[in-house]
Order: sequence, then C-alpha cells, then structure tokens
Amino acid sequence: MNNTELHSSGAEQAQGNTETNVPPNQKVELKSLGEYNREILQKIPRSLLKREPTRLKYGVLFSLLAFTCGYCLFVFDLSWYVKFPISILIGVFLAGNTFLAHEILHGAIVKNKKLQTILGFIGFAPFLISPTYWRFWHNVLHHGNTQLLYKDPDAFPTKMVWKRS
Repeated sequence: MNNTELHSSGAEQAQGNTETNVPPNQKVELKSLGEYNREILQKIPRSLLKREPTRLKYGVLFSLLAFTCGYCLFVFDLSWYVKFPISILIGVFLAGNTFLAHEILHGAIVKNKKLQTILGFIGFAPFLISPTYWRFWHNVLHHGNTQLLYKDPDAFPTKMVWKRS
C-alpha cells in the first residue's frame, strides 16, 4: 500500500476494506497532511486557532477542589455514604485536569513546549502518564491513524473486528 492511494484487495474485496472502510474495488486518492491543513485553514476563522491561556484557571480550580475533597476524606470522620460521592467528585476534578492537560499538550493553551511539558505532567500525574508517552500515544498513534482499525488506539472496532483481533 503506497501513501497516495488505498484500495481493497484479495479477501477484503468480498466485504470491503475493514481498516479504511473503502468499498471494494474503489481507489481513494490521499493527500498529504500539509495539503489537508492548508485546505482547512482557508475555510475556518483564525480565531478558532488562538491559544487560550485563561483556561489554566480551570486547572487551578479543579486542583483546589480535588485537594479540598481529599482533605475532607482524611481529616473528618465521615460515613461511607458521604465519602463515596466525595470520592466520585475527586475523580471528576482529576479528569477535568486530564482534559486540560490534553489541550495543553496539543498547544491550545500555551505555546512554550517546556511549560506544556510541566503542565501536562501535573495534569496526567494522578494517572501515571508522562507527557512524553501521551504525545507519542495520542498525537502520533491516534492522530496519525485516526479511526484506522488496528492502528488507532482510540478506535472502537465493530464486534466482528474485535473478535478477529
């Protein structure tokens, strides 16, 4: 398979290509990523690509709320039915920081790579994910193979594909 065209072949022709969803015997011309970027940039307002460092306030808020909830769990003698929802809230706040770290490592919040790495580390630390691993797994594997079954780690295959894997 070369970089400029994809086509179904062999056993895949009977069912269509399960990896690319290309119908049997149909060729699809692919463009380079740069060509797609140029086309999209011409069609969207520049304001959509503006960095938003003000979103960092959410990281501070989520961190303070998670810390406060954790403090309440350890300091106060609460019953289990109060601790349980507080624990859920801690998870929600940590997930909020993770989504913020995701945006930071995409460059949507700050431009400085060193600052991105530091803030990404803080956001992903509770889940033991390093910014280096995230950049490889998410930016390279996921965005480089978006929705290509067997290649995209975030793609959800059909039950048939899952059973064959």
